[in-house]
Amino acid sequence: MTRQNYSNVIDFLNTAQSDAAAGSVGISLESFFSSLIFSITYCLLQIIIFIYLKDRFENFYDPFGKIKDGSVDNRFSWLLKILSLEIESFRSYGLEAYLFLRYLFLLLFMFLIMTCFTIPILIPVNYFCGASELERNCISDTENHSAQYDIIFSAGNTKGLDMISTANISPRHTDKYILHFTITIIIVTLFHIIMNGEIKFCIKEKNRTIIELISKDKLKDYCCTLYVQNIPTNIFPTTGSLKRFFNQDKNIVDNVWNIYEYKDLERMISKFHALRNKLESLEVEYLRYENGFSSKIRKVIFTNKPLVLNLNPKLMITIPALSERVDSFEYLCDEIKKILKEIDTAQREPLEREDRECDDLLLGNTAFVHFKTPIQAAFMHQIILRENIEEMKCKIICLNPKDIIWDNILKRDDSVSSQAREIIIFLAYFAVTLSWVLPVAMVGSISQLPYLTALIPTVRWINKFPKFIKGFIAGILPSILLVFLTGLALQIFRLLTNHRRILTGSSLQTHLQQWMFLFLHFHLFIVITISSGFIVVLENLVYRPTTVPSMVAKDIPKASNFFFSFFIYRGLNLLGNGLLQFYRFITEVIIYPKVKDSTPRSMNERERGYQRFNPNWGEIYPTFSVYGSIGLVYSVISPLVLLFCCINFLLDLITYRYLLAHVFNKNDKSDTYGKLYPMAWRQLYAGIYSLEIFLMGLLFLVKDEEGNNTCFLLGILMIIVLGATIWAHVSINKKYTRSIEAVPYETMIGLMDAIAKKSSTELETNDKKKLRLEYLHPVFQFNAKNQRIWIPTDPVKAYKMECKKIRSMQLEPQVCGYQLNPKGKLEKNPN
Repeated sequence: MTRQNYSNVIDFLNTAQSDAAAGSVGISLESFFSSLIFSITYCLLQIIIFIYLKDRFENFYDPFGKIKDGSVDNRFSWLLKILSLEIESFRSYGLEAYLFLRYLFLLLFMFLIMTCFTIPILIPVNYFCGASELERNCISDTENHSAQYDIIFSAGNTKGLDMISTANISPRHTDKYILHFTITIIIVTLFHIIMNGEIKFCIKEKNRTIIELISKDKLKDYCCTLYVQNIPTNIFPTTGSLKRFFNQDKNIVDNVWNIYEYKDLERMISKFHALRNKLESLEVEYLRYENGFSSKIRKVIFTNKPLVLNLNPKLMITIPALSERVDSFEYLCDEIKKILKEIDTAQREPLEREDRECDDLLLGNTAFVHFKTPIQAAFMHQIILRENIEEMKCKIICLNPKDIIWDNILKRDDSVSSQAREIIIFLAYFAVTLSWVLPVAMVGSISQLPYLTALIPTVRWINKFPKFIKGFIAGILPSILLVFLTGLALQIFRLLTNHRRILTGSSLQTHLQQWMFLFLHFHLFIVITISSGFIVVLENLVYRPTTVPSMVAKDIPKASNFFFSFFIYRGLNLLGNGLLQFYRFITEVIIYPKVKDSTPRSMNERERGYQRFNPNWGEIYPTFSVYGSIGLVYSVISPLVLLFCCINFLLDLITYRYLLAHVFNKNDKSDTYGKLYPMAWRQLYAGIYSLEIFLMGLLFLVKDEEGNNTCFLLGILMIIVLGATIWAHVSINKKYTRSIEAVPYETMIGLMDAIAKKSSTELETNDKKKLRLEYLHPVFQFNAKNQRIWIPTDPVKAYKMECKKIRSMQLEPQVCGYQLNPKGKLEKNPN
């Protein structure tokens, strides 16, 4: 390796390997504007395509018919309507949706206030208090490397946008740091005022919503139910024995419901769906044949009937030479009738046994205990927690039963295996977080094009590009790749979380929120911010450990430049993607119809899927909490970032207004009733702590021209501020945690009279059966007696004969709202 190449390699490792922020140090306005222009152009292109497509694919872009309804005759009426909507109007979309919009709005409000008093004060100070030309010349003549590094840090050897950050302040103006200290105090105080008020507001809204739902009987029966696991069957062998234990000589228990194994029944229903789909597909092909269109079949086709092995009745094989050839239509109809009878029998048996044996019914490992009032359920829940009967545990399932994760509900919660599983999943979380450091760090190599092309000669052709193109590659491409890597990691986190013993989707959302915030904060802030290469860190740690704090303090302000283009790109990209939904459009509108639309039912299921697009708030909240944390960190260090935070949150607010109004389904079965909102606010402490720690270190490190630490006292005061912040954080957690998790007992007592007017014992028999079914796996709610075979209409009306054939096989046809058009393609019937 030549000396020149060796120098290039060392430079590359020292500046580019660790992360994308390194490439933004001293970023020029030309590079910044090239990234900005690309982001705006890309967003506008997405919006133009959306405007063109939304009227042509109304079912996809307006599944609820809201854009077209009441709009005026111009292409931007939907946008004007969205902008005119107030946050309060989204209360009807659910508490979770309303609180999230409020979160974005208040983040925007908070950062606007910070922008108004921080940028006019600190940017002029940072810019005009930089090093003079004479000081810079002195720096370049300095021979001692360690001293040079310290002088560079303190004298502000900066360029580009770094000249308006704290990295630019020279030793002659260290007294100006009192302004940074004062503004930090104001920001921390403002944050606590807003956060404390919002947590109180959230608790009040949560209690009001739950109480309103309970008083209207919408949530009452759910709040009356306890889930009990690890039941010691030697102590409680029957449902009656468990009921007597909970009653405690008082008639407070309405029912004890067993939880039944559902896998066999689930397989039966899956088999029925497969057979029905084959029959409906066969009917479509029959109709195409009758209408003279190209078809895959003749008028009568045959199939080989599978052989059932005596050793295993579930194992069926087809051997052409031995299997009996039967009419496909008759075979499918016979098999459908047979499987429907099996399903009906499997569904009825356990419920009939419950009615027959009543309190003598043998109890399983898990059960639901339904009380007559929510107060009694809450009271007995506390008693069980204190009794500690062997390993029996209970939890209040006061949310939608449709939110239950049934794969976890039947498992015995053995303490040893449970702990082992938790440890393994924790290590997997940790491993994913650490393993992502290298890919995220490699993204930063793109930012250092001169070093990258020197290290890899095969990509030197990039140097021939115009400066504008190279500015785009260095500025915006790392952000695009970073978004891709982050999205891939979040998919892995979701997969890992699904393997935990979490009982409801709402609990899964809160768990995801915690871990995804840790992952995103680590990579989007810590990895991105540490801009010095690994070799420099190691070298200074071994030979010049005293320079490491200076190195970190110097790099943190400069790393903010990366986030200028990052925030703009993320905000504009979210707006464009939120409107166009390019991936969903390509898959669900372009690809799936060609692959899946073989029957009217498959077409209907795909189109109904447009209305079932639910937000995963546990994954959405952490992203914006991290953005808020990054904005807080750099609010004093590099105040210009506040402006881009405001732009980002404004674009995000517009995007989610549109998504909630026109895209997302309002029926969120995994509603946490506000638990995510306080957690999102408290996660912003990560930004507050980082800001205080950085400023504290900076105040202890800066020196004036004579080498004196003139900000030592301010550093001591910042330690006191940090201690006060920790005390406030602990106090807030202690004060509000219980109120966030559950409705206060005193509040529930106030509902006793209203609830007692209609106790669960007064429910009609049909209502009781319906409630019982809600606490069974959905396969028990499958109506085997009301299944229909969908038949589309056709030009020659051959569908009427097919309906008669199906009735002759003792099955029920249904002429659905689809038809074969004159070209033989399935389409929705316009009538």
